[in-house]
Amino acid sequence: MGQQAAHIYRSRIQTCEREITQIKNRNNWYSLIRLLSFAGAIFLLIKLLSVNIYLAIGTALAAISILLLFVNRSSRLSARKKLLEELLEINKSELNVLRWDFGDFDPGRPYIDPDHPYSSDLDIFGERSLFQYLNRTSITKGRECLAGWLSHPAEPSLIPERQEAVRELSNKLDWRQEFYASGRLSKETEQDYSDLINWLATRTMIMDNRAYKILLILLPLLSISSLALSFWLMPWNIPVTFILLQLGIVGWNLRRINHHHNQVSRKFGLLVKYAELIRLVEGEDFESDHLNALQEELRSDGKSAGQKLRSLARIVTDFDRRLNMIMGIVLNGLLMWDLQCILRLERWKRSSARELPGWFAVLGEFEALNSLAGYRFNVPGTVFPTPVPDGPIIQAASLGHPLIHPGENIPNDIRIDHFGQFMLITGSNMAGKSTFLRTVGVSLVLAAAGAPVMARKMLFRPVAIFTSMRIRDSLSSRESTFYAELKRLRRIIDIHNQGQQALVLLDEILKGTNSRDKHFGSEMFIRQLIELNSAGLIATHDLELSKLETEFPDHLRNYCFEVQIDRQEFIYDYKLRSGVCQTMNATELMKKMGISIEIKTR
Repeated sequence: MGQQAAHIYRSRIQTCEREITQIKNRNNWYSLIRLLSFAGAIFLLIKLLSVNIYLAIGTALAAISILLLFVNRSSRLSARKKLLEELLEINKSELNVLRWDFGDFDPGRPYIDPDHPYSSDLDIFGERSLFQYLNRTSITKGRECLAGWLSHPAEPSLIPERQEAVRELSNKLDWRQEFYASGRLSKETEQDYSDLINWLATRTMIMDNRAYKILLILLPLLSISSLALSFWLMPWNIPVTFILLQLGIVGWNLRRINHHHNQVSRKFGLLVKYAELIRLVEGEDFESDHLNALQEELRSDGKSAGQKLRSLARIVTDFDRRLNMIMGIVLNGLLMWDLQCILRLERWKRSSARELPGWFAVLGEFEALNSLAGYRFNVPGTVFPTPVPDGPIIQAASLGHPLIHPGENIPNDIRIDHFGQFMLITGSNMAGKSTFLRTVGVSLVLAAAGAPVMARKMLFRPVAIFTSMRIRDSLSSRESTFYAELKRLRRIIDIHNQGQQALVLLDEILKGTNSRDKHFGSEMFIRQLIELNSAGLIATHDLELSKLETEFPDHLRNYCFEVQIDRQEFIYDYKLRSGVCQTMNATELMKKMGISIEIKTR
């Protein structure tokens, strides 16, 4: 991991802690000043009231002004302190990541899908997964976007654009961390996002009702006018009648008002968060075409998306005033406040609602790009693979797995030029076969998402990936491991029969049956894959399968991982070699574990 990144994170932790301490000290002084200002206002008002009423009021107002000034300053400092606390936690978490502890980040459990073509076998989601390692998202659409990129390869034309964006964002550490910290300030659940989207689909209550629109102008005007005139010319029962009428109309619609309010209430913090994220995007200067295009999607009708969201947040705040019972009665009695707020919300929806999902999608993409940029920053030795739609499926030098500690990460070269080409990999237990398959698969997933990979150089063709590596039985569906694997292998055949080509990664085919059936079935399956013009890597302990290279020299090549055994000690170098494995270690491993392999005779 990057030593420079670790140094930067430590420095930022110290800076945040120092500034947080300074803010706490300043806030303590501000609290004292506020207390003295309030006490001074009371004291001066009482002391000077008998001397000069105007002097007393003026002096008290001056003291109150000082009080309000420091209340405002204290509020700003508190907001800054919250942001700094998030930045502090972010830098601590990033430092932990460099120590191979990334448990602070969401592992993406909702995206675990055992039926996905490759995600379960390649540890894309879940604890200690690729998603958890990369994830720096704070909003629902960000998590969905990153999960989607890791689940489905991007269009070839889009990959260079993402790479350019990730490269630029990796150098914008200040902006990236502020963007991430701002998103974390207001915690969000998927239900929060769903509530907002559901609200967009609700039918209008007032906008299309002309009678209500007239009453919302006429009745408040009559109520306020008659109330003012009742002090001089008009009987008091007239304004009271108008007030009771408005309260009656609001009460008649109370069920629908509550429904509208419940859909948007208490979303103020969420809307302010989205508005702040949009402000950060709109206010930054980007160079890459992709980032500028995303930025442009947040502008429409001469108004920024941030301005529109802040406007919506203000309406929601006004609507929440009904939660204060006394204020709710007064406002609804004079203005039919609840219905006025619903009308304002419906006007906002009519002008901007269609754009809202698009704004959130843009923010989600920025979060996904930030996640990949963070990986690039933390591991500066990574490279951006070159997509070549008509070139080799994968050609990489010194390819390593991103989730293996650098001291244990042994890189290997690989080259698969075209479909119809397979690597058959033999090797003893724990020699590195499965890890190599996962290294190839994860690297292709990252490359197709627009992310950098751990390699000296890599060319690739964005292709579908299908794996069969970690098959489990199922008690609920009464499936044995063998039957579950057969279903998986059948899916691979089906997608090729449908005309789709895929790179397949197979680890020990038909491991759930006897050795004779296993060998025969594996050989027939490999022959069928070659006939279907598939491509991929097949790891096996069955050395007999290596004889297929003689029959299919243009389609299948033998490779192996070897182990040296010295005085019952196993020496692994995890280096891929041409040829067939010469050393197997199962019996030696059993002996080392204390399992007797001697045959006793009576």
